[in-house]
Amino acid sequence: DEAGQELEDARSLRARLDLLDGAGDLEALRADLEAAPADVGRRIEYGRALVAVGRTEEGLDELLEACMRDLHFQDDAPRKALLEVFQALGPQDPLTLEYQQRLSVLLCS
Repeated sequence: DEAGQELEDARSLRARLDLLDGAGDLEALRADLEAAPADVGRRIEYGRALVAVGRTEEGLDELLEACMRDLHFQDDAPRKALLEVFQALGPQDPLTLEYQQRLSVLLCS
């Protein structure tokens, strides 16, 4: 249905804009993460920034790694960050489908 597709497109656009707000200095974020690789918050921030600059698969890898390290960090922030990227990419994007599956495996293990 056309109205449903327009609503989905609007949600996707909104999610992309939210991700752009999270973009930061990648080099500084990477250096911060390298200094404290166990810091889930830094990993989420770096992953979101990678996605914001178009390095989507790298960003998804970082966010999935954050989920593996501590899924429930700050009220499930790693999982919520992944869902935000899925929304931005859209439900039919191959990366959304792949990483949804990988998240599901993690959640069920």
